[in-house]
Amino acid sequence: MVSNTAKLDPKLRKFVDLLIPYYNKSTFPLAFDKTCSRLTKPQQFSIKGELARLFKPFQRSIDMSTFSEYDVSEFNWGDKRFYLDPVGKRMFVLEVEKFGNQYTEGVYEAITDPAQYQEYEKQYKYEQAIKEYEVPMTVLGRTTRRLEERIYLSKPVIVSAPDLEPTELFTSNISRSGCQLKVEPFGLIKLGQTIQVNFHSLTRDYTFDCEPTFEYKVMFTSNKPEPDGSQKIGIALKSDSFDWASFLDGYITENRARFKVDIANAKDLAESRLIEDHLLKQTHWLPIFISVKDNQATAVRHCLTNEFTKQELTFFEDERKAQRLHSIIYANWPQLPLAQNETLLAIKFIRQDKVVFLSATLSELQQKDLLMPFLAFAKKHGTLAVFSVKAFAIAPEDIHTIKYNWYSSEEDANTALEPINNLTHCVMLQRLTEHEKLLVPPAKYQLTAENTQKLTSLMAPRLKVANISILSVEPQCARQEIRYFYQTRLALTHQKYSDTMACTSMDMSTCGLKVRASTMSLPLVQGDVVQVTASDFIKFGEANALNKTLYRVVGINLESMDLHLELVDPQQEKVVGFMQKLFESNAERLKVNDKYDKFVLLQRALRTLFINFYPSIGYGIFKNRQGFYFDRLLVADYKTQELKTLTKLQSPVNKNRISVFQIIHDDKRKPPLIRSIDLFSRNGKAIQDELIFQIQPNQVDIPKQSRAGANVRNIQHFIRQTLNKAQLSSLWLNILPVGESNLAQIDQQLNYIRQFNPHKAEEIEKFSDSLAGLVEVVDTSHFWHQVGELEFEYNN
Repeated sequence: MVSNTAKLDPKLRKFVDLLIPYYNKSTFPLAFDKTCSRLTKPQQFSIKGELARLFKPFQRSIDMSTFSEYDVSEFNWGDKRFYLDPVGKRMFVLEVEKFGNQYTEGVYEAITDPAQYQEYEKQYKYEQAIKEYEVPMTVLGRTTRRLEERIYLSKPVIVSAPDLEPTELFTSNISRSGCQLKVEPFGLIKLGQTIQVNFHSLTRDYTFDCEPTFEYKVMFTSNKPEPDGSQKIGIALKSDSFDWASFLDGYITENRARFKVDIANAKDLAESRLIEDHLLKQTHWLPIFISVKDNQATAVRHCLTNEFTKQELTFFEDERKAQRLHSIIYANWPQLPLAQNETLLAIKFIRQDKVVFLSATLSELQQKDLLMPFLAFAKKHGTLAVFSVKAFAIAPEDIHTIKYNWYSSEEDANTALEPINNLTHCVMLQRLTEHEKLLVPPAKYQLTAENTQKLTSLMAPRLKVANISILSVEPQCARQEIRYFYQTRLALTHQKYSDTMACTSMDMSTCGLKVRASTMSLPLVQGDVVQVTASDFIKFGEANALNKTLYRVVGINLESMDLHLELVDPQQEKVVGFMQKLFESNAERLKVNDKYDKFVLLQRALRTLFINFYPSIGYGIFKNRQGFYFDRLLVADYKTQELKTLTKLQSPVNKNRISVFQIIHDDKRKPPLIRSIDLFSRNGKAIQDELIFQIQPNQVDIPKQSRAGANVRNIQHFIRQTLNKAQLSSLWLNILPVGESNLAQIDQQLNYIRQFNPHKAEEIEKFSDSLAGLVEVVDTSHFWHQVGELEFEYNN
């Protein structure tokens, strides 16, 4: 603090600043003796004189309107009136508190000191920039599929709690999963409190079998009273009762013509569904659903793939193109922590004409001091793959939550989720190809025979080939067509095998078949293409299209020996036309297989599981006439490491909003965007990047290094510097273009919203059209903490 009216030896200024918090307090003599005991008497006298001057009450006001670049408003303190901008207000409050809640000469000098003002302004600008990039958080999979209509009606309800006597309150509006209450007196019910609500006035005119008392949780309380002195609170249904939810559905539907209807929530729900569908199609996470018993993976059952992740499965194929993913999962499952970020390394190499895998977690390799031997072996003998991995337990309570979040009746929920009852865990993998390029041991490192022998303990067992069910996230499939029960003899052949497998068709559709084999004489796996011939259709002559026709295997049930087959080319007019004529000519005798198909049900259930257990975070990139902007942070679990890291980067969650400033902004560039986001805004092409942050306590601006386009040696230097003097956090970014509108996914909901509020429907359509990309964010801090200080070989 620099005085405008008194001169003080600059060397003594630090002693004055240290003693200000103790002045006019009983502890001042002790603090003064401890701080100034080595100073001369004149110096001590000067310090006490300066303190007395700074604490002297001051009369002159402050007016910033003549020089401030910000809006200036009136600010009252005691009997004085000030005109301060936001920076000045902050300085005033902090300085007044420092000087014993009095307006003194020290307060005046601090606020009018240009140097101090600049320091506070720097912090203010930084905070405003962070706030500018705040986006709402969309919680994946936690909202119901039902449109949350709210009807405005006032009905008496009886509210009670362990610490609250039964009290009659009135509703303001009500929906399927919550309602708003008017509470008197103000503050009677607290935020987060669980209450019992009796809806007797709602059910008395209807047949309702049970007592209409249900548990609700207080999710919102207004800070200001209403004109009549009451308080608005929002409560959400906590009790799991499909009967009550169904009753509310019916009540709202029946009374929507009598009361004002608000479907504002429906817009958020519809947009959430759009984003979830895009995320499924664009994500680079590969979900693998398994069964675990006694801490060992007993079966790898399903993989859910899109066009990106399906390519990664080729790494796990052996010399016969059979999947060996289950061997990797089996070998590493005991080392995988639940709901924590870990890194998995695998080597694929050939030994005696057989594909063999070595695999281990990065933590295990470090603990056994085998990381460098492992990487050296990969460099010399095979192919290295590095994966970010996260494992989750699928607990009964998770399935219970999914039932009530996604389905409107217990019967529908049980039917839809029955195919996943045998799943206990999920493993998510995302390949880090850019990190693989860095993990090259220096040429001087020599792999010894002893270390090679130690690596044999990491060899994945060559388990019996498992027929892993690999399903696409795309819901469209030939097995969703109208299917007719039709039995005829079929012969299946595969170009790699000489045997012919005899089958019987169970049902047929225009572009698909379900067949049952007497014996599985062909070792078929999902994705194989087979030739199908119907010997009984020879009677149709040249019109017979089922003669060595190519079908793809899209589903296998080894227990019942059933195969689901899909026409390889659905545009084959001859086959499609033949099947249609076959159904038409036998229309009177054919029965429609109208039961839920387990294959389609399984696909939908796995999609739902992935959304509910999405392992990281993401956000949307949108484009309008003004340019690009960012919206909607996607998260399934508030405890996920990526959200914790983003919060640590000066982005606290505030009223379900969070800033993405740190993973977008770079003030050293024009426009002020990180290089990868800037490139995406120019060409719209997919790009990957990694941001490495150097975090220190009480730091205004956080230094960061972007890997996109940067020199590898510079990156390594920044990482080592950070590990030595600060805290390192890093986030891997997959920036993915969204090229198509998926409004068809919510067609029914959109039409419904359009009936009640065409403007909201238009906003949803604009939302869909403006979505240009998704950014998937993965925390890779664990990786750099393990390998950041090691020496590697660089090509640049």
